Formats: sequence, C-alpha cells, structure tokens
Amino acid sequence: DGNLIAAASCEGETAAPCTVGIVKLYDADMDEVGNLSNSDHRLGPVYALAFSPDGKLLAVGGCIPDGRQCTESRGQISVWDVSEPENPIWLSDTATLRDPKHTHAGLVKTIAFSPNGERIASGSYDETIIVWEVSQSAPLKPINQLRGHHSFVNTITFIDDYNLASGSDD
Repeated sequence: DGNLIAAASCEGETAAPCTVGIVKLYDADMDEVGNLSNSDHRLGPVYALAFSPDGKLLAVGGCIPDGRQCTESRGQISVWDVSEPENPIWLSDTATLRDPKHTHAGLVKTIAFSPNGERIASGSYDETIIVWEVSQSAPLKPINQLRGHHSFVNTITFIDDYNLASGSDD
C-alpha cells in the first residue's frame, strides 16, 4: 500500500565479500520502523524483495547464509509477516528444503507475488523459475519448477494468478 518500504544491504565492510544480508523496514517518511536482521533467523546476501499485494508479507530472495559468497551457495527465499513492521515475524524459509527439484541451485535474483497473494515465483542464477504456494500458517510449498532459460533469470512477474512472464540474459 506504499506505507512500508524494504531495503536490503550487506553486513560488514564494504570491500569484503557479502556473506550476511540485512533487511530494514521504513515508513513513508523514511524513518526506520523494523529490522528483519534483529530476529534469530539469518539471511544470506539479499538480491530480491517483494511485498504481497496486501502489504502484510515480505518475500526475501538471495542465497543461504553459509559464510561463502552466493556464487558457491544455494538460493534462499524467506517469507516474513510485516503487518506489524516494528515486530516482523519469520514465517518460512527454503533453506531447509533438500530435494534439488524443489530448491534453487544458485542465488535467487528475482521474486514476485501473484495478484491474489497465494503464490510466489522465484527466478535464479540456476536458470530456473520455481512457483511456490505461500501461507501464513504453513511453510513455503513448491508447486512447479520451470526450465527453459539458458542464462540467469533476471526478472519475473505474474500476468494473472497463474501465468508468468520472465526475462533472462539468453
């Protein structure tokens, strides 16, 4: 709804490789109102952010925080309830999924919510798109993995609740 802004950056020295991501929440006056990094849930480097259509959920895409740069790590998607920005609540994360069919082998570069807020699509350096079912009461559930690009998936958007458009370097 435009009343909440999310911004991502790296923790640590600017000259050092990024291995830990930070996501802060701001109000429309650019006053900091929340910080996802204050929770017990760790984020790797963050490359993509998307709010749900109702503004209550924030999807964060990047790579798993394992102390290495993203080029050597699997993709990560975290979903947060930001309906109370002062107290963001971590809901789900793909870092615990082990089946390669249901995870990104490379960093998540782009992420988008469907217009009805029931799905997330993620695009990755591994040249795939994964469509996820999202819920405030259940972990992210992979619905389908789409292949067809021959380079990084740089952008993705829902045309409607079920159809996607994506862009790549291919």
